[in-house]
Amino acid sequence: MKIYNPPFEFLAEASKGAEIYKIDLLGDAGNGECSCPNYQYVKKPLLNKGHAQSSMTRCKHILQARNIALTLIIKAVNEEHGKRSKILDKLCPT
Repeated sequence: MKIYNPPFEFLAEASKGAEIYKIDLLGDAGNGECSCPNYQYVKKPLLNKGHAQSSMTRCKHILQARNIALTLIIKAVNEEHGKRSKILDKLCPT
């Protein structure tokens, strides 16, 4: 899986490698949206019928992309926290 537009858009190869699917984690009101057939014909209709957002309404590509996005976000927050801690340590040494 490749990050297309970090941290919310990804590209994934089909398991047979013949197609590329686009995953948009902000699509479908935050459920995530994928161009793969499983999402389009199985998962999305569940959302349209009123099912709550869950792993039942997300294909494997969306689930994988959500995991990658969360890792990226946590890393960015951790780096920002580290920078702030260093600044505070300089301003308020113990």
